[in-house]
Formats: sequence, C-alpha cells, structure tokens
Amino acid sequence: GDNYHWLEFVNQDPCKSTEEVKLYFERAGFMLGILYVLNASDFHYENIIVRDSTPVFIDHETIIQPKINGNVQKFFKNFLKEEIEDSVIQTMLLPNHYETLQSMPIGTCGYGYHKQKSMQTIKKESVDRFTDNWRYVTHFAEEIFQKENLPIFNGKAVYPNEYLEEFISGFEKAYHLMLEHRNFLLNDKESPV
Repeated sequence: GDNYHWLEFVNQDPCKSTEEVKLYFERAGFMLGILYVLNASDFHYENIIVRDSTPVFIDHETIIQPKINGNVQKFFKNFLKEEIEDSVIQTMLLPNHYETLQSMPIGTCGYGYHKQKSMQTIKKESVDRFTDNWRYVTHFAEEIFQKENLPIFNGKAVYPNEYLEEFISGFEKAYHLMLEHRNFLLNDKESPV
C-alpha cells in the first residue's frame, strides 16, 4: 500500500563560492518571509541544516501556528511580549534581544548571531553508568551555537550580518510574491486544481 513515506538524510555541505553564499542568504531571507506568514516558531540553531546554498528546515511541528483572536486572548497564557507577537522574531531565526521570550540565549537563533557564538553553562553528566557507583557530576561546559545551521565558506562560518543586502532582498521577494497572490492566499473557497 501507500501507507509509508521516505525521509532523506541531510548533511551539511559547505558553500563552494561567494555566489553560493549570496544565494544562501537570499534563500534564508525568503524563507524568513514564508515562515513569518505561517506564524512559525522554534526554528533555533538545532532545527536548520545548511546544504550548499539552501537552508533546510527540520523539526516542523511548530511551522504553522494559529493567531488567537483578541476577544479570547485573555483565556490563554501569553508567552510572548506584546511588542514582538506579530514579528519575524517569534520564528527564532533572528537574534531577539528579548532573552526572556523563550528563556534561550540570543545566540541560539536559527540563522546565528555573530556576537554570541557560544556560552558557558553548567551541565550534569552521568558517570559510572551501570555500576553501583552511578551518579551525576556537575561541571562547566561550553555550549557552541554554531552547528549545522550556518553556511561554511573556505572553512569558516558565515553570519547574516555579512550578507544583509541578499538577506533583505530574499525577504522582499517573498513579500512581493505573497502580495502578488494575496487574493488566492486569502480565498477561503476551495479552488479546482
């Protein structure tokens, strides 16, 4: 039967040229526009893998989030600060400077933050597992926010602040595409395919 699907494993691949890096950031900006319209959230540094010149998003359970009607908002806990509720910030792709938003450091954003690439943290680690001396030990560790979420070019991670023109251009292209097709997107009638 047809009761199965395939998932492709995605490896991080470095960009081979400056043109690929520019294309990556244009696509990253475009995807920010799409995810903003979907009201997506939770696209932090562990939910993006860069493959050549393409951001690949994984872990999609929060890709489409509802907007709660203002009349019933009082019945729901508000996790977001009012000033960023309708913002690209809630996608978690960009640095937010509202650390209390999701109690995650700024550098954990999906597209990376050149001013916070890691942080010192306290971790508990299990030692002597499967023995009668099994225990947790607490120690300091460095948590690296540069994983597979950043494009690599010439062996070095590249951050969005280096390609803002391309990033903004991609966002604008997504915006104009949706504006051009707004009647279709806002239509609540089923249309024939």
